[in-house]
Amino acid sequence: MQLMTFANVVRARLGVALSVSQVFTNPTISAIAAVLDGDSDTASQLRAPVIAFRTGGTDTPVVLLPPGTGLGWRYGQLLAHIPERRAVYAIQSPQISDVAVDGAVSRAVDYFADQVHAAVPDGPVVLAGWSFGGSLAPAVAAELAARNRQVESLVLLDAFAQSPAEYFAYIDSTSPHAAAVGALDVVVPDELRSELTREQAIELVLAGDSVFSGLDPEIVAAVLDSSAWSLRVMRDLTTPTNAVSIPVAYLEAEPAGSLATWADTITPSAHLSVPWVHSAILSPDAVAVWGPWLAEFLQE
Repeated sequence: MQLMTFANVVRARLGVALSVSQVFTNPTISAIAAVLDGDSDTASQLRAPVIAFRTGGTDTPVVLLPPGTGLGWRYGQLLAHIPERRAVYAIQSPQISDVAVDGAVSRAVDYFADQVHAAVPDGPVVLAGWSFGGSLAPAVAAELAARNRQVESLVLLDAFAQSPAEYFAYIDSTSPHAAAVGALDVVVPDELRSELTREQAIELVLAGDSVFSGLDPEIVAAVLDSSAWSLRVMRDLTTPTNAVSIPVAYLEAEPAGSLATWADTITPSAHLSVPWVHSAILSPDAVAVWGPWLAEFLQE
């Protein structure tokens, strides 16, 4: 909703057409200025497999793994809280870039490890992720270590080691498209829940007030495909058997409980609980509160 409001304000005050997709893919004032000057290829940016938010830097780069919706662009607002000496990259899900990857956990982990290597070909990295991205981050770190790459630390933003069985029991009671829409925090009418079609799913997202509602229909379709794929991966994800031995910063939403799913495999060196639900962790108000905590962890 904030993206739509900003785009509307620009249109009203400057008389310039600015789409939500353009705001989404240009999270800084200088980038928006470039868009207004006609210097931006939004379509290719939005569907790029790797987003280079910031390049160069003298310290270990931060690489963000995507949430279940697949888009890494939502992490752009974190730039203000990541020290400028660190390069920042975000990986997008394969569906966003129209790459075929099956729903096996091992294939998802391999894909993300490949993309981390593409973003940062050598040297250590910090891996971070919200929700699905955070859930996979320890496994991706282990895969990178097996490839002789160093992961310096992890930043997990309310990431479950595995989703509760009750959650998938609920998912199984709906149509696959309804489950994908629900994962976007978009309400599906009860009468459509068991038989929602792909076309209806896209229409529901476009008609809603979520962060995805202002995107082009083909991007919404890719987001729904990513949502469905991430649910398949999460269904088979289990709590790791080996303890994570590198520093971990863990952000926990309300109601608390996500950290407990990791049992004894994660003992955070930095832990913060915030009064926002899981789906609101990346809202501007929430990031304004926990962003300084992230900055402090990355300064160490």
